[in-house]
Amino acid sequence: MAILMTAKEFIDKVKEVQKTNTVYMWGTYGQVLTDKLITDKAKQYPSKNTAARVARHKQLVGKGYSAWDCVGLIKGILWGWVKGKSPKYRGSEVPDVGSDSMYKNYTTHQSTDFKDILPGEVVWITGHIGVYIGDGLVIEATSRATGGFTDNVLISALGNHGAVKGYPTRSWTHHGRLKWVEHEEQPAPQPGEIVIHTVVKGDTPWKLAVQYLGDGNRYPEIMRLNGLAVNAHILVGQKLKIQLDDVIEEPCELPELYAVLVQIIQGKEQAEEIAQEIAGLESVKASGAEVTVEYLEDEEPEPEPEPPVFKEYTVKVNTKNGLNVRKEPKASSKVVKVLGNGTKVVIMEEEKEGSRTWGLAKNQNGWIALDFTVKV
Repeated sequence: MAILMTAKEFIDKVKEVQKTNTVYMWGTYGQVLTDKLITDKAKQYPSKNTAARVARHKQLVGKGYSAWDCVGLIKGILWGWVKGKSPKYRGSEVPDVGSDSMYKNYTTHQSTDFKDILPGEVVWITGHIGVYIGDGLVIEATSRATGGFTDNVLISALGNHGAVKGYPTRSWTHHGRLKWVEHEEQPAPQPGEIVIHTVVKGDTPWKLAVQYLGDGNRYPEIMRLNGLAVNAHILVGQKLKIQLDDVIEEPCELPELYAVLVQIIQGKEQAEEIAQEIAGLESVKASGAEVTVEYLEDEEPEPEPEPPVFKEYTVKVNTKNGLNVRKEPKASSKVVKVLGNGTKVVIMEEEKEGSRTWGLAKNQNGWIALDFTVKV
């Protein structure tokens, strides 16, 4: 599928739509609101576009409104919506599907963990879809008109990250990246860099210190950097500066050695610690104690003995009723064929099943019970 825009371009367009006059109407994707559109959609989806909705919609005609439903917000933008114009229908480029199909069939990086959500991804619950724009906020087209929601394209708080003051809140179950929207991978933070963390539901100063600094006891550093009292509460949506450590210590590796002997000359007794610190050196002075290190060169392990080669041999079927050839070396396995009494076969391999020994019969596509054969 062709990339149609970047995540930033997608978000900018969604925000642009939200700032215009919009109304929710089932089956629309940003068309200019007209009497004909209202009548057509009422006939096409009578259970969704009720008489009460039709009456309300007609009051808005000629006032610069466009009509959207939830998945239409995505389709209309990807189909090239421009303010004041109805987008051209381009179902061959972006399929004209519902919200559930849009998420299940046309997104990647699908996840239920909202800690890793990126701006520009879609958020989804069964029957409804929206666009995450960052900072704990979502833009969605909704018919809901209670709990702070309005019957249009609006901004809501991503409930999975917590409430945001001034916005209605909705929680979602999944998120993912649309296949037509390009997302840039986030570069890994560098040592000494100051990163900006947006507080989400469940964050605490201690947890952030563990996440970024490796030690919860260092949370006062985060609070002081942001001009906060050490015991202050942090709020969902709040942005915190966190300075990473300058140097990331790499674990010391011994150069192809399998043992280290440490001799403490002046009573130093932390042999293991010192050995780790001075790997690769012949001597060191630590805390006034001279320490010498002797390395033992790695020895080549003895090669494991090779398993004995199975020597093929010939047997003859010794049962008047014939002998079953089975697909696998067990009595319950499917019968492939039956060998007549006196048939000679070459055994290529043996396998035990309890007290019974099975033989892999050459050119017979299966196994026979050797109890009913004699060697020849």
